[in-house]
Amino acid sequence: MSIVIIVLLSIFIILFLIIISIYLHLRNKVRSFSKEAFGTEDIIKGIKQEELETLSTPLTLTGMEKLDLPRLNKDFKNLNINELKRDSENKVISCLNAIETKDSNNIKEEILKIWINNKLQDLKDKNVTYDSIKIHKTLLNRYEKDDAIATIKIHIALEYIYHEDKKSPQKIQTRFELEYIYIIDEDKIGMEKGVGLNCPNCGAPIKNLGDKICSYCGSGVIDILKRTWVLNKIREF
Repeated sequence: MSIVIIVLLSIFIILFLIIISIYLHLRNKVRSFSKEAFGTEDIIKGIKQEELETLSTPLTLTGMEKLDLPRLNKDFKNLNINELKRDSENKVISCLNAIETKDSNNIKEEILKIWINNKLQDLKDKNVTYDSIKIHKTLLNRYEKDDAIATIKIHIALEYIYHEDKKSPQKIQTRFELEYIYIIDEDKIGMEKGVGLNCPNCGAPIKNLGDKICSYCGSGVIDILKRTWVLNKIREF
């Protein structure tokens, strides 16, 4: 065997040993990190476990319920906040069912119908199902009141099994916000306050509350809104 071949073999063996050493060192580092981060040396298994835990962990809700609730009860003694929470939960579930059936005819509030129809437009012709819907928590996120209007925001954390056409079912953790308004004095409400009101009859945005009439459907907006809590907005976040 020539000296050149021996030298090349020696270099190859040395490089091979270096690569093996680097590989073993990196593997031990990865295993150590995985065990510390996920509780297992198998990082792939650890990542999958983390994903499953994330899908199984309800999203957190924050709010000032403990501070806002006493003020709300003082200002509106006849309002049952727990009843409003349950009604909000039922509204969300009804929306999901309406998306699944592609039928919003049984939905009373126009605001909800608009939200449902927007979701259906995004889905186009896809068929979806919301199975095993589970409400985790519902709370009063915020209560605000001035001389013109009072606002309540209800937050709901829930989960469901989402199935879209031929895709595999997926557990979804999500949150909804429902905003309710109560008109105290319509003469003091101005659009400069940033109040995003919609007509309870047709869902159109109210451009000028001073007219007290919806410019789209002609309904007496203030007559509908005044002296009752009305759903004004819904969003998923």
